[in-house]
Amino acid sequence: MVIWSVVALFALMVSFGLLFAGFGGRFAHMAGYAVALITGIVLVPRFSTTDVAVRGYRTAMFVMSFATAYMLSFAALTNISERLDISPYPLHLIAAAVFVGAALVFDWLFPIMLDRLPSWVSSRWLGYGLFAVAVAVLLWGDVRTVLNVAQTAEERAAIPTYARVQSWLDSAQCFKKTGIILVHCEASGVVPIENVNLGDDRAHGLILSVLHKWFSVPASRHAVIIINAFYVVLSFLLLAIQLYRMGFHVGAILFALFSFQYVGDSYLIADSYGAYYGVFALSALLPLQILHMGWRRVASLGDWLWFAVTVLATVLVTLTREPFGYIGVVVSLLAIGCVIFHVGRNMRVRHAAVAVVGVVALLMAANIADGLFVYRAKVQNIPIGVGSLSHGIGHNLYIGLGSQPNSFGIKWDDASGANAVKAAKPDAGYVTDEYYRVIRGLYFDVVRNHPLEVAKIYALNIGQVMSPRLLPGIGLSLAALVGGLALLRVRRRELDADMPVASVAFVMTVLTLLHAAQAVMTVPTTGYFFQAYIGCAMLGAIAADVWWRVFWGRQRLA
Repeated sequence: MVIWSVVALFALMVSFGLLFAGFGGRFAHMAGYAVALITGIVLVPRFSTTDVAVRGYRTAMFVMSFATAYMLSFAALTNISERLDISPYPLHLIAAAVFVGAALVFDWLFPIMLDRLPSWVSSRWLGYGLFAVAVAVLLWGDVRTVLNVAQTAEERAAIPTYARVQSWLDSAQCFKKTGIILVHCEASGVVPIENVNLGDDRAHGLILSVLHKWFSVPASRHAVIIINAFYVVLSFLLLAIQLYRMGFHVGAILFALFSFQYVGDSYLIADSYGAYYGVFALSALLPLQILHMGWRRVASLGDWLWFAVTVLATVLVTLTREPFGYIGVVVSLLAIGCVIFHVGRNMRVRHAAVAVVGVVALLMAANIADGLFVYRAKVQNIPIGVGSLSHGIGHNLYIGLGSQPNSFGIKWDDASGANAVKAAKPDAGYVTDEYYRVIRGLYFDVVRNHPLEVAKIYALNIGQVMSPRLLPGIGLSLAALVGGLALLRVRRRELDADMPVASVAFVMTVLTLLHAAQAVMTVPTTGYFFQAYIGCAMLGAIAADVWWRVFWGRQRLA
């Protein structure tokens, strides 16, 4: 009782301080309990024992109890705040009471559940039976997803989208006539695509061009729907194969069957949004493969061939959505850092090879988009046009400051950014390279002159983005993973030495948060971060795999 009360009191102190400074209630709650969790693990006496297994077990029970209680507390805070208009201070007191009560229950319940389980629970036949039931239920959901997509394809194709979609269709038709990539055929002749529309999000236009020219697939919005569906399904399959190759056999199968149901949700439309789930999955492949090869004792030819596949996947991500490609590059560099930290002074030639080849591959992936326009100019004799080749991030960063009420007069509206640039430099044009340079400078001017207000805007956005699904998904999955790893040691179950479980969880959590950060920095609506749900599904699948080993894994001999 004392431990949990102290933790809650510490969290309240931090939360109240942030509330007093003007930060949002949800952000204050998250920040307060995050600090309390770290403080609790470091200072609470129950963890100070020389027995590693006992300390790990106690820490696991604490983290699992904390995570479960926190999610209930956060749910209480968000639900009450949405229904009642009350001051945030008593609201946080109510949430703290929920936290302490739930923590006491789960701190008592989890050890009893895990220590007093009957022997038949560890029967492999029970494990296989439960796994078969899970597979059957998920397969039924997958069948319904296929039927839903087939029945609604035409309706989805009719949903209004950005002008880039029509640009893809026109480009595909022109490619069939001329064999030239990324151009429009007009009465005046062949025109670079960047003169008509932004030159980014190139993958869909290129894929449709190939299908239209050599496979007679109509250049239509319906075809874009089919491309997106296959894009997402193939990406999920590749990520499941990656997990399976790393040893997460149960997790890989569960992830493949569960994630498939995302294919048929409302984001499957005739636009690049329809491929975002697949983009996330592909961006996870290279960092996972880097970790896999960094932990293995020997890197086989198959490992290097699969490495090449993951590099191509990263290239495709960059072509599909350039900012997401850069996220994949950053996370892959983080994975290389994890490998270097893991091997330390025991680095071998293969480790150095993975790092060097990985960096070269990332440089290629980051520059492949511009390389296409260079190819078109040098080989197909179509010079680079006057339009912008990329929309950059400056525009959305600037108008993203208008996602919350502010004193700057900025609104989440393209016209708000256009008017600001026009006032600063009338001849900059709209969505030109000069336009993006100017608006990027305007954004940093606001950040420098009003840092506290900008921080409050982003704090509000964080609270909205992380609830109600992302924070519980990430938090509970990581807590389950910590608990499962500790129980593996206590129950003497095997975990392959070359499975970088902790590093995989860390890298995938960062990948998920970076995808969510797009909405934090722009506008906190689901359409800007829904692909991050795949990260939660993957973390959950890895945690499920570890718990499978806890109950039904191989017994360690020594």
